[in-house]
Amino acid sequence: MEEKVSAITLTGGNLAPFIPLLQSANLRTLVLVSSRKQAQKAEQLGASAVIPIKTKNLVVK
Repeated sequence: MEEKVSAITLTGGNLAPFIPLLQSANLRTLVLVSSRKQAQKAEQLGASAVIPIKTKNLVVK
């Protein structure tokens, strides 16, 4: 990468191959989620942060 990017947002699909790759490049991984299950998976994968997006089905406790 030519620019000094420090963080990247991700959403949808299988993030398992990408989070370790991006973190090995010293990037913070910010994952946008619309369900508790997605949030838990992102946390398990080691996301730097989980960002809930508003949907009528999302309940964060």
